[in-house]
Amino acid sequence: MVAAITTNVGTDLAIANKTVWVIAGVFNAGMVLVLIVLRWASGRAQRRLERANKALAVQNIAVRESRERMVQTADSTKRAIAEELHCTVQSKLFAIWMQMVQFREINAESIPDQLEELDKITSELDNVREVDIRALFELERP
Repeated sequence: MVAAITTNVGTDLAIANKTVWVIAGVFNAGMVLVLIVLRWASGRAQRRLERANKALAVQNIAVRESRERMVQTADSTKRAIAEELHCTVQSKLFAIWMQMVQFREINAESIPDQLEELDKITSELDNVREVDIRALFELERP
């Protein structure tokens, strides 16, 4: 007797076809799931980035306002120093200059060899008062 070889090619092919479809379906479902997770993660990252940008904008405004306050404070300090130099210091230097001129007039005969040096010091003092301090005051004006 001859043994008959039977094959179930049709059945095997149908099973293989179903298996391929199941694998393709699982693969596609996995891809869809990956895309959904990626979209969710990118949306979350986008919202975090937007919040960070808003916080940075607020910090930039605070830094700008702080810088403006610092500049205003520095300007008012410079004006106060210039005013002090112009008024108080210049007045005191003028008083000293006047005392030196009076001293020269009173003592001109008793210190004739020192008059040139006294005149030089008096002139330098007047130059500081009139030129240097005035120049500083003019630089500090807005």
